Amino acid sequence: MVFAPHPDDETTFTGAIIRDAAERGAIVSVVIATDGSDATIFDPTLATMENYLNQAVLRSGELDRACEPLGCSEWEWLGHVDSGMVGSPRSKSPLAFTNLPDEPVVGEMVAAIRRFRPHVVIMPPPDGNYGHPDHIATYRRASLAVAAAADKHQFKAAGAPLVVAKVYETVSPFRSAPTASTIIDGRASWAWVVRAFRAHASQMPANWEPLALPEPVARERFGVQSLERVFPEVRQRGSPERSLGDGLRIGLTDRLAFRRERHRLERLQRGGPGRGLAA
Repeated sequence: MVFAPHPDDETTFTGAIIRDAAERGAIVSVVIATDGSDATIFDPTLATMENYLNQAVLRSGELDRACEPLGCSEWEWLGHVDSGMVGSPRSKSPLAFTNLPDEPVVGEMVAAIRRFRPHVVIMPPPDGNYGHPDHIATYRRASLAVAAAADKHQFKAAGAPLVVAKVYETVSPFRSAPTASTIIDGRASWAWVVRAFRAHASQMPANWEPLALPEPVARERFGVQSLERVFPEVRQRGSPERSLGDGLRIGLTDRLAFRRERHRLERLQRGGPGRGLAA
C-alpha cells in the first residue's frame, strides 16, 4: 500500500517500485491524500479556466489513467483539499489538508489499511522529500495510521487490527541514495512508468527530466528507485533489498492471490505498453 500526497506523486516517487511489485505478483493499492487542486497546469492545451476551476476532477481522471499501466490493483482517493505551498492563499484555508485535525484523517488511513491488509506500507519521509506541507502531513498521518491500525483499542469501527510487516519511506528520484536500504531496478519496465507519467499530462512541464531526456538516459537515471526501510529497523547496512518481498513470509492464501494478480497483469501486458491497460 502506497500513501501519496497528491495524484502524480505515486508515479514520481514509486512508479518503478509499484510496477516491479505488480510484475512480481503483488496486489498493490495506492491511497491519495489530497485532490491536487492547487497545482500549476503545465500543458497549455489543458490550462483552461474550466480545468483550473475543476482541477480535482481533471487530476482524478489522470490518476485513473496512470494507475493502470503501473499495475495497481486499486486506488483510493481521500480527496482532501490540496494545501498548496507554505504562504500560499490555499495554505490558510481551514479546509486545507494540513489544517485538518489529525484524528479523522488518520482514521481514514487506518480503515484503508485494515480493509486492504497490506504486508508493506510506503509513505513519504519526514521532510516530505522536498518540504511540501502535504507531503510532510501525509508522512505524519500515515505513520500514526500504521501504529493505530495495529492497536485494537483505536478506531474500533475501522475493522480488525493489523500489524504491517514492513514500512518504507520514499527517496526522491532526483537525489543520489547509494546507501538506501532498498533499491528496486525497474528499468526493464520503464515504458510502463512513462505511460503513467504521460497520464499526468497537466503536471508534466516540458523540461520534466523523466520525459524530456532521451529515453535510454531517462531509463537509466530514473528507472532505479530507492526506499528506506524504517520497520523493521535496518540494524546493519549490507547488500540492499532488491524486492519489497525480501524477507516476507506469506501464507498460502496470499500466494494464491499474488499468482492471480500476476496472471492478470501478464494478460494485459501481452498487448505491449501501447495497448490493453487503457480500457
